Amino acid sequence: MTLDEFNYYEEIIPEDETDSSTNVYKITSNSEGQVMKIEGFNEEQAEFQMKVENRYSINSMQSCSSPTFCNSSTSWLSMTTSATKLTTGNILLNNSFTWLKNPNFTMTDMVGMNYNDSAVIVPSTTKFSYKYKDTLGTHSVPYRQIANNAHGIAATFNLKSFGADSPPANHHGYLSVQIQKGNAADIRANVFGQYTHTTATFNISLSIRSGDISLGFLTKETKMPSTALVVTY
Repeated sequence: MTLDEFNYYEEIIPEDETDSSTNVYKITSNSEGQVMKIEGFNEEQAEFQMKVENRYSINSMQSCSSPTFCNSSTSWLSMTTSATKLTTGNILLNNSFTWLKNPNFTMTDMVGMNYNDSAVIVPSTTKFSYKYKDTLGTHSVPYRQIANNAHGIAATFNLKSFGADSPPANHHGYLSVQIQKGNAADIRANVFGQYTHTTATFNISLSIRSGDISLGFLTKETKMPSTALVVTY
């Protein structure tokens, strides 16, 4: 976390405990990096599955031929969507991701959130972060695009393919924003965490609709099953 990020979140005072929802995904790809299957697990199930997988990874590691297709044909991604009510009356929404095992293919990905129209974004509260680690340390990468409308918010970013002397690792980041209710009669809002992994991009066009975020028909995208929260104002 940078000093600016620390100062921003240090000044935010929670009123209630944070509600959160976490999904862990096993992403299976073919030899060309194209996603063939996605399986969802809770954290306990995922930890067990990864331990089992690691027992049989020695042969895969020995046959690794490039940083892009390394270790095996599976990747692991964790996504956590959280909501924290603040003393200001605003709700801090955060959607964070961590590649627990490096992606088999690295291009442009998307992290975002959908919400219904009872939620209104508080101006100047959007924050994005994506970091990776190599032999020289931890590095930050800026977003490519951020967009929002009445249905949600999303950011695209380039997953780092090459690092200093070693493939990048520990890919992680988040997108956060504060919301408030649109009118006095609003009681709650539904929030859905979204993450999309791409394996071919030509002309990305962010499209945020009710319950869905897409990157355009020229992009080969794989959408992770969304997380879900109910936020009470």
